[in-house]
Amino acid sequence: MRIRIRGIDPSIAGRTLGSHLHTGTCLAGSGTSAGPHYNHDVIAHHKTFPLVGQDPGPDTAEVSPNTEVWFDLVPDEDGVAVDQTTVPFEPIDPDGAMSVVVHELPTDKDGSTATGIGSAGARQACFPLSVSGIFPTSSTG
Repeated sequence: MRIRIRGIDPSIAGRTLGSHLHTGTCLAGSGTSAGPHYNHDVIAHHKTFPLVGQDPGPDTAEVSPNTEVWFDLVPDEDGVAVDQTTVPFEPIDPDGAMSVVVHELPTDKDGSTATGIGSAGARQACFPLSVSGIFPTSSTG
């Protein structure tokens, strides 16, 4: 998957912003409308998100770039950021609408922050995606 965003404030050139695929669509004025991160363990295998500090069990989803879609956006002096990522799954989306959310911080990739692995700070921008016909609506096995 590839992402290219323009119009980022050039004053943050060189700073890494975490960006993730989310399960909902964006509604004007509502950063939470994008829902949680898309997590393949949750969607395809019906596992639950772990709570911060919780010991994972067999029904707990893994939170990593193996189960989620994460981008590292580093804007240049023209306010453009480009990244790509490869995931070992094909996202599933039953309602045809998802979004990409840009956060204020880099993605915590190792659980070193208090908010936990996969977190990236407050939501700064949200871009709706129409994925109908692109991603399957159910697991194929």
